[in-house]
Amino acid sequence: MSLDLDQRTVHAWFGLSYSNYAVLPRTLLQSMPDEWQHRFITCLDELEAAFSHVQQAECYKVRAAVERVVSDLTDDELKQIGYSKSDDCDCHAYVDEAARKIVHVPPKCPHETAYYDDQGNEVDGDALVLWPIGKDPVPHYNRCRTYIEPRLPDTLEAEPPTPTPGEWINPVTGERFDLTRDYPVTREQYDHLLKGEDHGYQGLVWRHVGEFADGVPVLLAIRVGEEDSVEGSIKVTDLKHTLPHNK
Repeated sequence: MSLDLDQRTVHAWFGLSYSNYAVLPRTLLQSMPDEWQHRFITCLDELEAAFSHVQQAECYKVRAAVERVVSDLTDDELKQIGYSKSDDCDCHAYVDEAARKIVHVPPKCPHETAYYDDQGNEVDGDALVLWPIGKDPVPHYNRCRTYIEPRLPDTLEAEPPTPTPGEWINPVTGERFDLTRDYPVTREQYDHLLKGEDHGYQGLVWRHVGEFADGVPVLLAIRVGEEDSVEGSIKVTDLKHTLPHNK
C-alpha cells in the first residue's frame, strides 16, 4: 500500500483490516537491498528498545491461510476449524389441497442460522475466518540462502530519505542526526576520540560546523564559554552509538 507522507501511520497502513499483527516473510525481507535492510533493522531496534518494559508473548504460531466467509463454509468445513452452527426452528409448511398450493407457517421464517466459533462465541454469518492452506507460497528462508528478485520502484532506488531542516541522515544506516543542537561530550568519547587530553570532558560539547568533502557533517569539541577554543573534531558517523540521535 502506498500512502502520502501525511498518511504514513501504522493505522492507515493497515487500512480497513481488523488485523492485530503484521506478518512479514523472512525470505522477502532478506531479499531487499542492504540499504533498505539497514533502515528496517534500525526501526526494529528502536521499537524493541521503546517497549522493552512491556510484557509480550514469547512466540507466536503463524499459518498460511486464506479468508473465507463463515456462511459459505459447509458443515464439514466448519467442523474442521472448530466452528458450528444452529438453524433449529419450529417453522413448517403444508399442502393446501383446496387452494392447490404450499402454505408456510409463518409466511416468512423469522429465524436465522447462528454460527459459533471454536470458543463457543456467536459470530456473524458474514464474518471472515482464516481457512488454512496446505503450503506457504513464499519459500523457506533456508539460512539466508533463498533470494527472490524484488521488483523495486524507481523511487526506492533513486530517492533517498528526505531530512528535515537541520537534520542529517546517514545514507547507509538511515540514522537521523539533529545538527541544530549541542551534544555533551561523554567521558567515553573524551578518552577514545579526544585521547583524554587538556582539561577533561566536563563542559565540552560537540557542535556542528560544516561538512567534510564527502558530505559527512563534522563536529567540533568546544568548551562552553570558550567558543574560540577547539579541542578536537570528528565525523558524526565515527561517533557511532555514543551520540544520541533522532528517532
